[in-house]
Amino acid sequence: MERYDLSQLDVLIVDSNPHMLTILRTALRELGVVKLRDSSDSDKAFQMFKGQQADLIFSNWAPGHDELKFLNQIRDPETSPNPFVPIIIVTAYSEQPNVIAARDLGMTEFLAAPVSVKSIYQRICSILKDHRVFIKEPKFFGPDRRRHAGSTIQGEERRSPAALPVEDAADETES
Repeated sequence: MERYDLSQLDVLIVDSNPHMLTILRTALRELGVVKLRDSSDSDKAFQMFKGQQADLIFSNWAPGHDELKFLNQIRDPETSPNPFVPIIIVTAYSEQPNVIAARDLGMTEFLAAPVSVKSIYQRICSILKDHRVFIKEPKFFGPDRRRHAGSTIQGEERRSPAALPVEDAADETES
């Protein structure tokens, strides 16, 4: 596994569970992160982000909580100062419908609790190594949900140029 210096990262943690806040804060400090901010309230966290952007966000999700609203606010290009910021969703609710909901709102990575320093570091490494282009569609803005580089789809299933990443859309119009 590659070794990254994380000391310059500015990380925002959003979690209504004080124990998980402590676990994430402790793990990130062990990984060398110095600039840490946290909030147990998603509205306050969004205001914190607007006041000082973060390089990376860890956000919890649990039924009945507002963290997915927070994810939606961050990904909204109209209201967010940086809708491209990587967001790692951390939750004990890792059932498929929850993963799909977070994915469809634009999460970058998903981390199922219980977490470890190693699993947190692996998600950060994934973000640093595997740049995913952002897709903008009427009902979605976020990192490309496809995880593998496959062959280009041709025919009826091919996405229109409007649904392609910015880099691909320019290439498509020239063809």
